[in-house]
Amino acid sequence: QKRMNTNYDVIVAGAGPAGTSAAIHLAQRGVRVLLVEQKSFPRPKLCGEFISPECVEHFEKLGVASEMRLSGPADITETVFYSRRGKRIIVPSRWFGGSAALGLSRAAMDDNLLRRAKVVGVNVLEDATVTDVIENESRICGIRLKTNLGEQEHHASIVVDATGRARALARRVKNSDSRHAKRSK
Repeated sequence: QKRMNTNYDVIVAGAGPAGTSAAIHLAQRGVRVLLVEQKSFPRPKLCGEFISPECVEHFEKLGVASEMRLSGPADITETVFYSRRGKRIIVPSRWFGGSAALGLSRAAMDDNLLRRAKVVGVNVLEDATVTDVIENESRICGIRLKTNLGEQEHHASIVVDATGRARALARRVKNSDSRHAKRSK
């Protein structure tokens, strides 16, 4: 098997909306970014398919707003909340900025963001499992991965764990007594 070793300015683990957005913002500023994702995109993901109105401005900053619109989202102009007794309150989407929220599948949103990341120069690795973090004294300076191309080792000045509840990197930190790195059950 082939072993690869590369250097980046920033490594982001997790290609969900937060990780991919961070990678896009960094790459747009000339930062060399590696974005690592355990799954292959696009993928189905259980989600409310609700994108709040203020996200449209965020999509514009990322340069992906037109792609989101071309994906055919439903315009959601109000949200209705119901009590157990049947009473309701209607909240107009304009209260949150913009005229409408978007109803779009998570798979479509993730795919649009990931394609944009590649366009702006983010190196994207899908189907890559983090096997370990690389520590230098008390700081994380890289990750080890297992991919279909073999084992890989990547180094960076900054490593971001955007894996959400999986905490794929935080769980692998050896020299930490941080409550963020270890979780009680």
